[in-house]
Formats: sequence, C-alpha cells, structure tokens
Amino acid sequence: MLIFQNVEIRYKSGNVAVSNINFKVDKGEFVYIVGPSGAGKSSLLKAVFKEVEPKKGEIFLFNRNITRLKRREIPHLRRQVGVVFQDFRLLEEKNVYDNIAFALRVIGASRKEIKTKVLDVLKIVGLEGKGKRYPNQISGGEQQRVALARALVNKPEIIVCDEPTGNLDPTTSDEIMDILNKINLRGTTIVMATHAKDIVDKYRNRVIAVQDGSIVRDDAQGGYSDVL
Repeated sequence: MLIFQNVEIRYKSGNVAVSNINFKVDKGEFVYIVGPSGAGKSSLLKAVFKEVEPKKGEIFLFNRNITRLKRREIPHLRRQVGVVFQDFRLLEEKNVYDNIAFALRVIGASRKEIKTKVLDVLKIVGLEGKGKRYPNQISGGEQQRVALARALVNKPEIIVCDEPTGNLDPTTSDEIMDILNKINLRGTTIVMATHAKDIVDKYRNRVIAVQDGSIVRDDAQGGYSDVL
C-alpha cells in the first residue's frame, strides 16, 4: 500500500531531515514510527500527504508514484488519506458536526450523505450527541476524537497520525488508542508517529525506529525500548 524507496527529505535550510529511507507498509497494518524529537518522524508522515516533497527517492501509495503527482492531483490524494495532528487543527468557529462535515462539503457530498456519514463517525469515536458543541466547549481528548472522526469521514484506506496523544493525559491517550485499534481492526491502515514509550510498549504493533534521519530498526511487534 505504502512504499518508501531511497527517500531523502531536506529542509529549506539545507539540513537533511531523513535520508535513504526504505520501508513498505501493507494494507491493514498498524505501524508506529518512533524516535526522539527531530529524528524525522513528522517529515515522513508529511511526505505521505504531500505537505513536504522528497529531494530524492520515490514514494508509492495505492500503487501510484505520488512523487510524480501534478499539483492539481494533490487534493484528490489528500481525500484518500486521513490525517490526525497532535494539535487537533479544528476550526474554532465551527461546531463539532461542521468540523467533520467540512471534509465532505468540499467534495460536493449531498446534505443527506453528509448527515449519515457524520453521525456514523461520531458514533465510532464516542461523541454521539455532541455535534452542536464547539471546540472550546469540549475537552482535549474530545477534540482529538473530533479530529479522528474528521479523518475517518471519507473512509480512507490509510490514516497517518502525528503524535495523536502528545497533548493528552494517560487515560485519555488510552481511549484514543482504543479507537485507533478498533479502526485498524476494520481494515484501515494506520501509520502513527509517536515518542510515547508507554503506548508503544502497551499496544504492540510493528515499530519502525528512526534516529538521526535514518531507520535503525524495524520490528514486527516491538516495543519502544526494544528498538532505541
């Protein structure tokens, strides 16, 4: 489903974020990308949805070389990839329902389709009945659930998560991980960047460790301490 081949990503300053990155993620996998801050984890995720461009190498997604996409094709790709950020990135002036519905309105979905899909994902993330609340009226954990629902609403085959529990307490982090694992069990591929050792050790999945911009280990069911 997702393949990195000899990928190098450089910052505008010229500093190398990652180099010679090679890995493959199969459909239905749950993969952690772990490593210290500045290791290049977020850069790898951003390359998947074309927020950053590799300087060298190629990235394949859905059997297509996305490094060769034309600019006009990028919005279509992004509709096929769910993205969850550490800082939620919700629209403060819109309520929970409209934050999720926004992803459907931009592709011209009907009002009936929007309602059905939004209510469905609100149920999946445990936010039934909270569609009319605004981001400043709900907790950080609930805001991250909204972000998850927004990532899910277009039924993507893959979701990339950049430190989705980074701003949450341990109990709330466990709740978010339970939702992500349920989503994964339904067949959605998940690639998650994290430095949360306790989560990686508790919820054992494949672990790709990145250090100083390079992959240092790739374990099928590793823990954080196993790979760094």
